[in-house]
Amino acid sequence: MIDSSEKINTCFQAAIDQRSKFIIALPKEISSISGIEASLEDLDASYLYLDASALDKFSPRWEGIEIICYFRLVTKKEPRKEMFFNFSSIISNLEKSRIGGSKFRLNLPTVLKIGQRRSSLRVDLNPKHLLGYSIWSEDKFIRTASKENKKGLHKPLACVDHIRSGLIRIIDISAGGLKKRLKAQALNELGMKWKKGQSMIIWMVLLEPDNGNKEQFWLKAKIKYLYEDYVSKDMDLGIEFKSFGQITPDKKMKWHKVKDHSIDKIGNWTYQRYLEEYRQGLV
Repeated sequence: MIDSSEKINTCFQAAIDQRSKFIIALPKEISSISGIEASLEDLDASYLYLDASALDKFSPRWEGIEIICYFRLVTKKEPRKEMFFNFSSIISNLEKSRIGGSKFRLNLPTVLKIGQRRSSLRVDLNPKHLLGYSIWSEDKFIRTASKENKKGLHKPLACVDHIRSGLIRIIDISAGGLKKRLKAQALNELGMKWKKGQSMIIWMVLLEPDNGNKEQFWLKAKIKYLYEDYVSKDMDLGIEFKSFGQITPDKKMKWHKVKDHSIDKIGNWTYQRYLEEYRQGLV
């Protein structure tokens, strides 16, 4: 948390210089708009002046309400890192711009908090925090009973050993998905053939390093994009979580659809990792 007026002004001036994008989040009971993009044009001793060039219509009821704003800065020192901030404020004035869009005047906040919206916050995944990991193609997940075998799970396509050996790497994770890199060797040895839109099942166990607790997740996911490196033939996959599973007392899996692209427990976990990384030396 930053409560020094000098440091707060420095952050906002940097946001102007870097032309940072601001996200204005309105209360759900006021509007169904999830977020309004804006840019900070100016500030003085009392107010922030933001331009929302794509917002042509607004309600007079918005004036006087409390909103939350999110923005990002990039450090000047190497290695350069992204820093995310948010703050609460009151819309003191709202009017249409003469050249299109809308102008917001917000009360200058007295506190800046660390962190962006948890649903979109991505953090690097330390392999030490990943205690378990397996993936299946959705159509090869449950093995039906036969004379030779009881009902159970098919052998996974990959497991945590492939991550520890470096064949698979989870680059980052958020409340709504993850990005992973598959070495060409892994694609060949494991016979993996992925395509955009393909569904998969993920089992994942994350460690909470502060107390040693372990959180287990069963996830239905879909490949949103894939990219193959032209030279190395390594492949990056962008994966979106679609459902999360809970095991019932009678040992059946009950699936729940992911709402607002966010699984709260994963979002809380990634937020704690973010705070650990940026707790000191932010400004």
